[in-house]
Amino acid sequence: IYRAATRHVHEIDFKGMPLGSVPEFSYEQRKLELSPGDVIMLMSDGFTERFNPRGETLGYELAKTVLAEAAQQTAQDIIQRFVQAGEAWGSGSPQNDDTTFVVIKVKK
Repeated sequence: IYRAATRHVHEIDFKGMPLGSVPEFSYEQRKLELSPGDVIMLMSDGFTERFNPRGETLGYELAKTVLAEAAQQTAQDIIQRFVQAGEAWGSGSPQNDDTTFVVIKVKK
């Protein structure tokens, strides 16, 4: 979550099974208050686990940096910035896992 008031990205990590893979799994629930300008970024692990030619993974720190830099843009532009960052990191290497992005922006 990008907090507009502080311009800080707060990572929320949920442990559990992938959605829909185990019927009636008891998923963790949390309630968070959101403010105007906040951005929720949901992504699959395909982005953070993207390899570069040296075999290094992209990681969450770069994901947080990308979100902080792009948070003022439209949801579609934020997603495009993530796609570009992944392609730049991969330096032409084929993507090794699927990647899914969902961006939710709290309106002012």
